[in-house]
Formats: sequence, C-alpha cells, structure tokens
Amino acid sequence: MIAAGLIATECQKLLSGDHEHLLAGRQVMLDLRDHTHFVTAFRRTHCRFNHEIWVVEPREASPAAVTLGQALGWAGNGSGSVEGCELRVEGQPFARTQFCPACGNHETIGLCLAHRIPPARRRCPACGGATVVRGFDMREAVGSAGLDREELRRPLSALGVQTGDVVSVSIHGVAGGKHFVLGESTSKRAGDRRQAARPPLSQSVRS
Repeated sequence: MIAAGLIATECQKLLSGDHEHLLAGRQVMLDLRDHTHFVTAFRRTHCRFNHEIWVVEPREASPAAVTLGQALGWAGNGSGSVEGCELRVEGQPFARTQFCPACGNHETIGLCLAHRIPPARRRCPACGGATVVRGFDMREAVGSAGLDREELRRPLSALGVQTGDVVSVSIHGVAGGKHFVLGESTSKRAGDRRQAARPPLSQSVRS
C-alpha cells in the first residue's frame, strides 16, 4: 500500500504538470522499522547504485580511548576544531529518548546508538516495562552544534561504538568525509593476511 501510494502521488504530479517536485532521477528508500526515509539522487542515469568508494583508515585506538570530541576533530584540517562537524556510524542511528508503550512514559537518556542501548537501560523507570526507541527519536548523525562539553568528553564506547566499527566524520554541508575503523592497525591487518595465507602445518611439512 505504501508503494502504491507513492506511485499514485507521482502520477498526480505528472498529470498536474508539477514536474518540479517529481522524483525523476531520484529514488525513495523507506525504513519502516525505524520510520525513516531517504531520498537519493542517481549518480549515473543508467545505474541505480551509488558507486562511491570509501577509503577507510585503520586507527589503533579503541573506542574506549577516543572521545566524541576527538573523533569529530578528525573531520577538520588538523586544527582539532569540531565546529560544524558531525559523526555517524553507518546503519546505527543515535538516540537520546526512549518511550514506554505500556505507560506512555518518555525517558531522556544519554546520547547512545539506538540499537546498542544496554539491556539494563531498556526498562521504564515508571512501570518497569520494556522501552523502545521510536523512529522520529533517532538521528543518523550527531553534530557538534547540539553537544555540550560533557558529551564531547565521553568516550565513543559509552555511546555504543564497538571495536571494528567504521566511524564516518564530515563537515556539515560539505560533500565527502573521512572514514575510520577503530581498534585496528595496518600492521595487525597485514599480520592477519600473512596468517591467513600460511598453510596449516600438516600440509606444509611432508614426511
């Protein structure tokens, strides 16, 4: 029904001559679980996929050793300034509020990845029921403009970021960004590749 409604809306625009608001050259993606939607533009008219290639830089520091402010500073020119910077963990929206369907209570929580709120914190303080994070309480990115000093000093692990996560930082309104994987180093990755390429002892030693 949702897809049919979108198609009918586009037909109405086309028939009424409202070409300015048509989705020609764009696509709508709906995340019904989190009640969010995205409108994307096709980079090529003959291709329906985004072929952007990320250069992901490994960082040895674990999420517990990097603060939110430090990570936001990676988006800049090396000055360490976080003004206008924002951070995201792809596929992991942030939240500040939980909702209890049982009693209707709203609870403000510390900034955290919505799907990684610890189970002990997913209980309503009013009635003890299980809480949920609604789609319109989620944010795909956190920006420096909405953060106070205490939040900037929090380690990324306190926000739910885990070792191996790819953290993306960018300057708001500027295309592109920088991408980092935490808790890995170039030497470790090379060692893993050498270990994977080495045959088992039983195969490499002949009697």
